[in-house]
Amino acid sequence: MVCTLLCFYLIALLGPQVGGDAGVRIAFGGLGVMVLGGVTHLVSDHRSSTRATVLRFEGTGIRLQNRSGSAFLPWQSLAGVGFHWTRDWRGLPTYTLELCPAGPVAPDDPALRHLICDDEPLHPGMPRLRYRIPANATKPRIHLKQAFQQHAPHLYFGLVKRRRG
Repeated sequence: MVCTLLCFYLIALLGPQVGGDAGVRIAFGGLGVMVLGGVTHLVSDHRSSTRATVLRFEGTGIRLQNRSGSAFLPWQSLAGVGFHWTRDWRGLPTYTLELCPAGPVAPDDPALRHLICDDEPLHPGMPRLRYRIPANATKPRIHLKQAFQQHAPHLYFGLVKRRRG
């Protein structure tokens, strides 16, 4: 809807300057639709790639699946799990799920590669490199907390506030 309105605005704005011909206006309108549609697709594709991470809890670990593939993280391979939160530029809270490996991260694993972040350790003894998954929806965050407390309560460190940025 917004894309269509912007295209009509583009036609009205540029049409008379280009010559006022109806065919030229239609061509510029079509070009505007393609450009704005492409930008919309790129933005929505990027946003869906970060949202499309599915976690399945099993007795032996977490199965993670996203658009890049799937991976399995056994409980014994993790040093800790929990949530970080901070405020975004609008002042709204944003949450991330933090999976802290007990050993090195897997930079070659396609499912885990884009989740790796380097940040200050959450607690003494925790690694700097870990897997960070956006977790802004409240209901899934509550379910994740319950699943961690059920399957691996010894790993769950809770909710930790981090610096903005």
